[in-house]
Amino acid sequence: MGEDLIHVLKRGRHTILSGETVTAAAKTAKVNRSTVHRWLNDPGYLANLKQHRSEAREAQHDRLASLAFSAIEVVKEALGPVTFGQRLWCYTVSDRSTSRHAVSDL
Repeated sequence: MGEDLIHVLKRGRHTILSGETVTAAAKTAKVNRSTVHRWLNDPGYLANLKQHRSEAREAQHDRLASLAFSAIEVVKEALGPVTFGQRLWCYTVSDRSTSRHAVSDL
């Protein structure tokens, strides 16, 4: 029975983290809406939800950083060597700040 409850909680958590409504989470977890509201008022459940949300954001950030690095490499390869007189500024977004880098700095 405990294992079944864990799966129910995980299905509800996944639905909530996906941005769905309490009604959708209840339907996915096959519980009453009042049960989901009770979960959302439970400090332990909220801490678990917060931890999973943080992990999901970190994974998304890592994926975007990887894609940005790959994109920069493709642009550098397409441009070929940069001569002294040429300058190309790339805008990169990292940790909510924007910075400029010359291609030769990348």
